Amino acid sequence: MVEGPLMSEDAPELSPLSKADSWGQASRAMALSILLGMALAAWAQLTWGGPWVEGFLQKNVLEMSARMRLIYQLIGAGAAFGLVGLGLLFSYRKRPGTAALWEQWAWFLSPALLLPAIPVAFSHTIWAQKHNDFLPIIFFGALIAEFFFAQAARNVPPSIGALYARVFKGDKTLPSNRAQAFVEKNASLILVVIAALAYGAFMSFYTVRWHHKLGTAIFDLGINNNLLYGGLEGKFNQSPVIFPEDPQKYLANHVKLGLYTFLPLYALVPRPETLLVLQSVSLGLGSIPLFLFARRRLPEWWAAALAICYLAYYPMHGANFYEMKVVPTAAAFVLTCIWAIDSKRWITGGIFFLWALIMREDLPVPLAVVGAVFLFSGHRPRAGALMAGIATTWFILIRFRFMNDVGAWWFPNMYEDLWAAPEKGFRGVVKTLFSNPSFTLKHLFVEKKFWYLMHLSVPLMFLPFRRWWAWAALVPGAILTLLVTDYAPPILFSFQYVMHWSPYLFLASALVLGSMLKEKGGKERAFGAITAMCLVSAALSFNYGAFPARDKGLKSGYHKITFGFSKKEAKVLRDVRALVASIPPDASVGATERVGAHLSSRAGFYTLRRGSHGVDYMVARKSGLRLDKTKRTIRRALESGNYGVHDRFGEFIVFKKGGDTKENAKVLSEWKLKKRKSRSSKRKTNKTKKQARPKSNDKKTTAPPKKNAPVEKAKAPTQK
Repeated sequence: MVEGPLMSEDAPELSPLSKADSWGQASRAMALSILLGMALAAWAQLTWGGPWVEGFLQKNVLEMSARMRLIYQLIGAGAAFGLVGLGLLFSYRKRPGTAALWEQWAWFLSPALLLPAIPVAFSHTIWAQKHNDFLPIIFFGALIAEFFFAQAARNVPPSIGALYARVFKGDKTLPSNRAQAFVEKNASLILVVIAALAYGAFMSFYTVRWHHKLGTAIFDLGINNNLLYGGLEGKFNQSPVIFPEDPQKYLANHVKLGLYTFLPLYALVPRPETLLVLQSVSLGLGSIPLFLFARRRLPEWWAAALAICYLAYYPMHGANFYEMKVVPTAAAFVLTCIWAIDSKRWITGGIFFLWALIMREDLPVPLAVVGAVFLFSGHRPRAGALMAGIATTWFILIRFRFMNDVGAWWFPNMYEDLWAAPEKGFRGVVKTLFSNPSFTLKHLFVEKKFWYLMHLSVPLMFLPFRRWWAWAALVPGAILTLLVTDYAPPILFSFQYVMHWSPYLFLASALVLGSMLKEKGGKERAFGAITAMCLVSAALSFNYGAFPARDKGLKSGYHKITFGFSKKEAKVLRDVRALVASIPPDASVGATERVGAHLSSRAGFYTLRRGSHGVDYMVARKSGLRLDKTKRTIRRALESGNYGVHDRFGEFIVFKKGGDTKENAKVLSEWKLKKRKSRSSKRKTNKTKKQARPKSNDKKTTAPPKKNAPVEKAKAPTQK
């Protein structure tokens, strides 16, 4: 574990200098003093200036007189601070090192120049959902912050250094009991554990609430809950939702064997809420092995700050709220495996390696990369070789043998632009990757993927990009997300795929900061970097994360999350619980998308978008009939007379197989499910009517018939 204060102990001693040096120091100190005065005035105006501030920051709207008054105030405050500093310099001009001391204090206080950025960065109304505007600005500001905090660490005045040593490094009396001694020794670890548990509790509460607000769906919470429920009955990796006719073919889509390791916990409460809690708690606990890994290379409080930044990482918040997915849940296992191997805890490392390996078929890819890093770096090379070999072998067997033998992959078109014709699928992508790398790079360097990397990297101050050897942290995410060409979610920061990046980027950040500490003057640079990371993480999490619990501030998937719970939503939840209770637990059910997850704890569970499948009950909500396929399923079921209205629960209707059909016509009319004529049939009907219509001679001008002239009988029109 690296020891050391946050601020430099190597501040140079002050000594008399030449007049040229003194003039240089005095001028720099004067400039910094003026800027400090202006910064304080700007911060005060932007913080307490009144209602004009929001319009000024958002649209640059301010009367010219008020604008000029603001400018004069800034100039006046800067001049006042400059004059005060100049007066002190003149008063103590005969003392040696006065100019140097003034400059030292000016640099030490220079982070205060960032004060005006606080009300700007933490003004949510300006930056709401404007990620592409805010990310470059906050990154540029954070780079400036990194510089000033590094300068402050290099220029600690003697009095501040003495105070720091007395408070943090002075002799302390022995603790009175073991508990106090443990707390003092492990204060940073205790802080991280508390933060991890708080994260898990917060996210568990609000993700379950989001589920109760019908924010979740059959795809994907319903699928994963149904998979786990099937495990209770001995049916593993079988999904009637994806493959209703042959659920065992789900193996061709995903292999989630590790999901079933949660069966003992899930069996206690076999409901979707259990999975949401497991995912939230797992993501929170992942910060603990990250901290333990980082503190082997960084001061403990730096490691704690890195772990808390991980918990504040807003892309991870979006993944946390997006249903329940295996990759985010497995992040804690990956982090624990890496920490354990790094610290020679071989048994723990082996257990979590195997656990992470079987969680999903794509997780062997990052584990193989991690093993290769251990091997090629010479740090735990034997364990790394073993990890890389096992993970690579398992991936090849599971992806190219077992899954292919079962059937076609459900997402083959994700990589369509990288197929090696005539071969399709993932094999074709691998062949293109190795045989035509320039063509592959052409599909990597596109604008939407640039912004994706901005979302992932700005909160980390691009630390993994600052050392070439840390680029290995980019490989798992690049393979599993950036290679995708024809499917949007993997390259959107609000989906679960960001967890193919997050653990490795934070681990790499710890390594880069540790390497900075070993360089000359690197302690100050590393201090500036970790401080800037904390600031930018706080600003981004405030605007786009979950912790402010601000409605529509956090984006998850394609949804903007709301945290409140209205009376109407409470009524809908009561209706859902009532309808779930009305259906026997052993009955098969088909449901519409949003209510489906609540009904997925049963063996026979289907989505109505793919037909009725002869289920015992169908559950639908009028507002949930967005897909034509779902509408067609319900219309056919009601028109056939095979299903009738069983019961109504608010906006929901439960249809029962063999039920009374007397209300079917009413529902078909009320929900506008009656079959409409297609445009082509309408055109044919209109054409037929037009042909059947008698020919009119309105356009011809004919003389009126003569009086007493014989009238000819009209001939009947003939149809062709």
